[in-house]
Amino acid sequence: QWNRVPKQAVDHVEILEGGGSSLYGNYAVGGVIQLFRRPIAERGFAGALSGGSRGAADASLYGTAAHGAWGFSLGGDYGTGGGYTLLRPEQRGDVDRDSKVTRRSVDARVEYALSPGSRLFVSGDLFGDDRELGTDFASPNRRTIGSGVVGGSFGGVAGGRLDASVFGQSQRYDSRQSRVSADRSSESLAIAQSIPSRDLGGSLQWARSAGVFETVAVGGDARYMHGRLDERVYDTSTPDPQNVPLGTRSSGGSQLVGGAFVQGVVAPAEPLRVEASARVDAWRSYDGSRSDRTGATPA
Repeated sequence: QWNRVPKQAVDHVEILEGGGSSLYGNYAVGGVIQLFRRPIAERGFAGALSGGSRGAADASLYGTAAHGAWGFSLGGDYGTGGGYTLLRPEQRGDVDRDSKVTRRSVDARVEYALSPGSRLFVSGDLFGDDRELGTDFASPNRRTIGSGVVGGSFGGVAGGRLDASVFGQSQRYDSRQSRVSADRSSESLAIAQSIPSRDLGGSLQWARSAGVFETVAVGGDARYMHGRLDERVYDTSTPDPQNVPLGTRSSGGSQLVGGAFVQGVVAPAEPLRVEASARVDAWRSYDGSRSDRTGATPA
């Protein structure tokens, strides 16, 4: 969800083409886009405002401050826009209206320097967006995501650097689907969905130079995820379907993934650089279930 990242907080971006799962985990089989935030400065501020047609407006702010061993940053984005016709004007009916999207995000980080080569940090972000999809009963589609990370980087550990972090996230997505008549003069609510999910994980990595190797790194990561899809189904044949629910459907499950890697880098002479890495992964999906209570006999 790219809009979770305040644009003014981004310092630079690195792109890795092709498989990168040996270093970045099992989600990186098709490539990696890594975003790096601006470093926390003594005192700094960046901002941007923009606007345009169809009600488009966008604001992005980011600021940092430091005091002694402490560093702080705070950033946020807000954007809105609409007026897009989902159907050609001659195809529209009484139920149709223009689409609209509103999004908002805030990101905060605190760092503490234990020594010149070691630090602790905690960060968190909150994101939400609302999408109106062209009719009353199909809106709003709303997403809320909150996440946090606690970690540290420690120098001088067995002659190298140790990086560790623990992270968690909670997400909820609510959406509605409707049935529109052929002449688009009336609309009935068909399904109201709620999709909550949460995850918790951590990573550990140690790296140092060793012999002919410019860098030797070993590490591992693990992540637990649980999600559900809860639906309330309505009878679309009645004029007021919101009062005539047919029942509910619910499904979901849990997943646990983890892996470990090792990497060695040799740079014998400019511009030659040789990197070799390997990774092993394991995953387990469990506690899957589905309950359907929309028929005469619940299943």
